[in-house]
Amino acid sequence: MREYGKIHSSFWTSPDIRALGEDGRTLAAYLLTSPHSNMLGCFRVPLAYVCDDLKWPLERVLEGFEKLTQRVWVTFDKGSEWVVIHKFLKWNQPENPNVVRAAEKLFAQIPGSSGVKSILAWAIAEFEPRFSVDKLAEFKPFPNPFDTSPKAYRKPEPEPEPEPEPQPEPKNTREANSKNGMRLVVELPDWIPEDAWTAFVAMRKKIKAPLTDEAVKLAITKLEKLMQAGHRPRAVLEQSTLNSWRGLFEVRVARLVAGDPDSRQAFNDRENAKAKQLLFGPEVDHAA
Repeated sequence: MREYGKIHSSFWTSPDIRALGEDGRTLAAYLLTSPHSNMLGCFRVPLAYVCDDLKWPLERVLEGFEKLTQRVWVTFDKGSEWVVIHKFLKWNQPENPNVVRAAEKLFAQIPGSSGVKSILAWAIAEFEPRFSVDKLAEFKPFPNPFDTSPKAYRKPEPEPEPEPEPQPEPKNTREANSKNGMRLVVELPDWIPEDAWTAFVAMRKKIKAPLTDEAVKLAITKLEKLMQAGHRPRAVLEQSTLNSWRGLFEVRVARLVAGDPDSRQAFNDRENAKAKQLLFGPEVDHAA
């Protein structure tokens, strides 16, 4: 037996409730706060109990239920004396998941022969998304009490569209960057060292300037031009990563001296050639 029930203040100003008349409003308030009610708004309420609690004759109680039924406020099964308040869960949702689990157990105890359990299943599906879908499966399609068409069924939920199959990645491709959770894949030339490129991409992401597909293409083109000018791709990438530069530039002297031996030797060879040209002039091909 419940110790208390809840009525929202808007109950008394609702046009639907005001249209019920005095007996209809009284009976509706009784059902919301009845000691026989429960957290689902679906319970057995013998007419004799209602007559005794309200001090009404049986005819007056039946007329009150008829008014509530006409306004589609409740469904009352005279044979089993079970009643369901259609929108009870809209205004009285379970407070937490533990109460939802208790409501699921209560739902299982309601006899299917009561004639109102299928309507309750509709109300749960409509107003309480935390309820286990499996416990409602046998009542689909749900009979909507507000649908007066010959087939008073709720429209079935649309089937989810199948997810598209992932497209196979092209051969010889490596992941270049990720932005907003999406993978950006480009084909990197073999002459770009993967570890140096990965470090450069991570640096760009860290400074809030991740590479787009177009930026990756431009970076590869720039690396190719710098390589043709004598700058090794690894040295170029490491220079930008070390200094947190967004772009790719010619390797500076300090970087060459501090870099790997091959880069330093290439730089020294170019400087020696320039010095010889200044001292002795351009070399003459005597064989010509």
